[in-house]
Amino acid sequence: MKDRQKFSVLLPFAAALLWIGQMYSSEVMTSNACYPHEKPLTVPLWSGLPQMLTMINILCLACGFLFCILAWKAWQKARSATHLDTQLVAPHEGRRKFIATVGMLSNLLFTLAIMFTSCATLLVSPCADWK
Repeated sequence: MKDRQKFSVLLPFAAALLWIGQMYSSEVMTSNACYPHEKPLTVPLWSGLPQMLTMINILCLACGFLFCILAWKAWQKARSATHLDTQLVAPHEGRRKFIATVGMLSNLLFTLAIMFTSCATLLVSPCADWK
């Protein structure tokens, strides 16, 4: 399998993996800074925690948008590979078009999830008192 084919097969999962990484890293950092030894704090142990979380969010959003663009380009390329005069599609072309479509839709969906998670991180204090 060519490297480009491997990339196109993994492309549908790219933004989903970013979202999982964003959630995991943000939650682990916040729990270590706000709940050390299972005792809640009102102020994080690390003064730069909001800045670190913001940088993680910005990095994940930028990569998510990049993967959306790559998936869109792969979808356009797969779409243009169909024979317009006969409307017949070779079996491998149909699979390629399907994977490109799934990649485009899943990357868009998970980039939106990254965006909403970023908004929640910015709007809610990490060490909030939940009374």
